Amino acid sequence: MIIAILAGSYGLQRLLGDDNFKTLVKRLVAVLIILSFLGVISAGLIILFSPNSAIREFTWTGGNFKLSVKALIDRLSFADLLLVSALVLLTTVLLIKINLSSTRKIAAIVVVNLIINTWLTLPFTGLGMKTKRQIHYDMTQAPRGIFPQELQPLNKTTFIDSSLRSEFIMLGSYSKKIGYPKEEQYPIELKNTQKFFNDSSLFLFIIQQSYIFLSSDTTETSETNFDSTSIKIRQFAPGYLHIGVNNIKYRFITFLQNDYPYWQTLINGKIAKHYTGFKTFISIPIQPGHNEVEFVFSPTPVKRSIIVNCGILLLGLISLLSRRLRDSLLVT
Repeated sequence: MIIAILAGSYGLQRLLGDDNFKTLVKRLVAVLIILSFLGVISAGLIILFSPNSAIREFTWTGGNFKLSVKALIDRLSFADLLLVSALVLLTTVLLIKINLSSTRKIAAIVVVNLIINTWLTLPFTGLGMKTKRQIHYDMTQAPRGIFPQELQPLNKTTFIDSSLRSEFIMLGSYSKKIGYPKEEQYPIELKNTQKFFNDSSLFLFIIQQSYIFLSSDTTETSETNFDSTSIKIRQFAPGYLHIGVNNIKYRFITFLQNDYPYWQTLINGKIAKHYTGFKTFISIPIQPGHNEVEFVFSPTPVKRSIIVNCGILLLGLISLLSRRLRDSLLVT
């Protein structure tokens, strides 16, 4: 995207220096006027004959203005959104056409267009429903920084107030704690996670455990332990957990982290094979005695793609900064 913006900026600069620029702009404005006008007509006809238009059925009942606007926007259909967008675009382009000779006025019109579109989305996201101070307070209920989570049952662990779920969705992430006792609304739904939450008996068993615990087996009837005398948190960070374990009789240790690919587990500095335990989590067999256990997330393909992207970005910057190379590419 950075390369596209830089290259586009250079292309725009060349376009602005073209003698035919004003003619091109007039043609572009004319096309946009036609398209936005057709959008208004099409949306109007769909709304007229459609039973699902929130705009046509909207009636003002008084009360809180923001809540009323949010309720309206939440119910908008595709045709409603098309009508609003087309009207905003049509008004903007007509004003640009009228003030085509004034660069400052055009800039002001574009800024107002961005403000209007931003305001229209705020009630939908919910950010316009509270002040910034209130939002900041809700988001910072958890202490600052990354901190080791307490070793206690999940059903006794304090997470961010569940009443904020509709505003922040992923409350476990805002709480900065593992084991939020409700299925998080990730962009991708994990089949194993869904199976776990659909298994009520297993769910009840897990929320009585800590986010890291020892067990005699990997079934919901197994004996468990997560006492601080048995488990010591050495280091806790995103994608990394290092613990010291004093194991007397237990056979497994389980970390309540979805067993994604590229998770690695180490016992006493050596890589140890782990399993998917309790349908979705990371479980490792552990020997009696003292063990240093590490859970490491190391996504090799992501690291490689970052290196490749950095290389592409560097080459792109070099090509844009080098006049001779840039001009030769444009000629090509």
